[in-house]
Amino acid sequence: MEFASRSLGARSGVRVRPASLAARAGGVDALAGRPRRRAVPLAFASRERPTSAAGEGGVVAGVTTSSSTAPVGVPRKRTEADKAAILAEAESVLHAALQGTGPQELAEALSSATRRIRRVPKSKTREFCRGSEAVQGAWEACLNACQDMNVHSLDKLLQSLAYSKTIQCLPSKHDEILERVEDTLIAGDMLMNSAPSVATSLLGSFARLEHSMSMELQEQYCQYLSIKVGQFEVTDVVRALSHLNKLPRFSGLKKYTLALCSAHISKNAEGLTANQISECMVAFAFSSFQPALKDLKIMEEQFTESFFTVNLQQAAESSLKSTYDVRALMRLLKSYAKLRIQLPVFIVDGLSELLGTSEMAHELLKPKEAANLIWYFAKMNQYPGGALLDAACGCLVEFFGSDAHGQAGSNYVHVQHMPRISWGLAKLRHKPPQGMMLQLDAFAARHVKKMTDSEVTQLIYGHALLDEPMCERSLRTFCKFLRARCDHVDSRPEEALSLRNLSVLLWSLTVLRVWDHGMAEELDSFWECLGHQEGQLGYLNVRGKHALHVAATCGLRETGETLQRVPEQFRTGTFDGMEALAREDKPASEIQREISQVLDSLQVEYFDHRGRGAGLGGGEEGKMGGDELLSADFYLAGGAGGEGGVCMEVDGPSHFFLNTLEPTGKTLFRNRVHRSKGWEVVCLPHFEWEQLEDEESKKAYLVDMLGVTPPPAEREE
Repeated sequence: MEFASRSLGARSGVRVRPASLAARAGGVDALAGRPRRRAVPLAFASRERPTSAAGEGGVVAGVTTSSSTAPVGVPRKRTEADKAAILAEAESVLHAALQGTGPQELAEALSSATRRIRRVPKSKTREFCRGSEAVQGAWEACLNACQDMNVHSLDKLLQSLAYSKTIQCLPSKHDEILERVEDTLIAGDMLMNSAPSVATSLLGSFARLEHSMSMELQEQYCQYLSIKVGQFEVTDVVRALSHLNKLPRFSGLKKYTLALCSAHISKNAEGLTANQISECMVAFAFSSFQPALKDLKIMEEQFTESFFTVNLQQAAESSLKSTYDVRALMRLLKSYAKLRIQLPVFIVDGLSELLGTSEMAHELLKPKEAANLIWYFAKMNQYPGGALLDAACGCLVEFFGSDAHGQAGSNYVHVQHMPRISWGLAKLRHKPPQGMMLQLDAFAARHVKKMTDSEVTQLIYGHALLDEPMCERSLRTFCKFLRARCDHVDSRPEEALSLRNLSVLLWSLTVLRVWDHGMAEELDSFWECLGHQEGQLGYLNVRGKHALHVAATCGLRETGETLQRVPEQFRTGTFDGMEALAREDKPASEIQREISQVLDSLQVEYFDHRGRGAGLGGGEEGKMGGDELLSADFYLAGGAGGEGGVCMEVDGPSHFFLNTLEPTGKTLFRNRVHRSKGWEVVCLPHFEWEQLEDEESKKAYLVDMLGVTPPPAEREE
């Protein structure tokens, strides 16, 4: 199934969706396995298009036209005289209203003048409003009369005030006007007796004005919604939620009110656009409210129908960007990431089919959107598939290779996106294209002064998890930036590198083997900085301390004791909780139990990560491989202290990148730790073991992998 694009050619008018979504058109969702609320047709016949006066010929008002006839109804471009006349007319309306009219007439005149002013370019409007005595007089009159206005007049007043903010011409007393409007709305039951459409319009004006409503007015709006939500048109509910979400310092709706709104939207979801659904979900997410499952499913289905169903005729006449509402998609992803919930399978499959090629991703995704897509799915802890992430990475590679990164604006990636991309790919266990992370480093290093210490640390941490080397020049830039933060410990502690970031940094730099770049001194200086914060080390949990102990021990062994400033407790592992961590019982997986049985049948001497097994003594020393750093799943031959012995790790899915099946940076570092003690490391991938169908094949696999000799009975067979 191809997607709507200009290359699809013919003006067929057929409405199409991705094949994975088209399969859901029957009574049962083919992907999600659940009944559909209603069937969605796969294709609609195109309606006949009325012949235009500028088309291929026809009759308009009794006059025969040809294809060369000029279009009828095309507005003439306004001249300077036209613009001046419009502004003069608006000023005349305001002058007339200032001649002793009532408050309702004054609001109507201001609204009428605003409608006229909007027809003139903002540059001229701005100059006119600042210099017009009639405009300034009207605002002064409204300040004195707004307490006598009804709710409709207040709505018109706020709309005019919001437009004045748009053209950067707010009256000097706009704060006083807003305060009096609030007082008038709160007094009596004016707001409670207003129509839902008017209440929604008022909210929209407050949002556009970025006005922080008083707590009294906020409470009235919350009460109004909880009582009257059933009287709202569903589009007004959507708009109201969107406006409330944009109000500064809004305390939020109660969960009960949000549940009522969610139920009302789901009952009337048919006809809502993807943009409207995503606006609702963002409002819910930033109120930390997750709709009921049945409501959420209906909204997901409506989003799917609106977003993926495309009219090919319209698509052929417009760009793909205008055909698919990508902004709505990004808002939906953002809301799910905020709520820490996962998208339904059918939406993810649809996105993979839509954006899973570099051509479609290039057409539809801006670099900023590609970066956010990675970040949002990482926050959802949901792997959307290699094709979608590869396409997003392709957009970023193209961005890094262009001159666009020197520009600003919403279309472009900013330096704050770099750590999100790095950590996001690591969280999703997706190996990026070769060379992409070096380009990312170079971009971040050029703008490092705009980053926080947490962002720089997160960037380096992502590289360590991805097993992606860093450019030496960029790495030195980052270390210099963070080292300067360490110098603030005594003079400006609030600006110093936090203990958490320092711990993550030390682990990451060790994983990246920075001493291979001649940066052992930089690493040692960060250990020294940690030593200066020894009084705060109690805030680190025992697992954090253990990770630092592992990093310190591995670094000392691999550098030949070059690191001289590692705090003593991390050299020796002498801190509270270490023994409890060593004694912690770790449950064995099904594969580990199977391997134990096979090793027993082969009469191989071993002990496992819990100190159990045939031979080699076991016990406390055996339990940690004689090292108390990291315990392997199995130890075989050569004694419990390493020195020529073999340790075997059974690597489950979390140890591999999902798109390449290569081991992750964390897994490779674990193997380095074992080798630093003298163990020969053997890794058993879960996907290889799961392909072995019987016990004989499993025995043969282990004999070949470990190089052990089977017992005599086995050899005779």
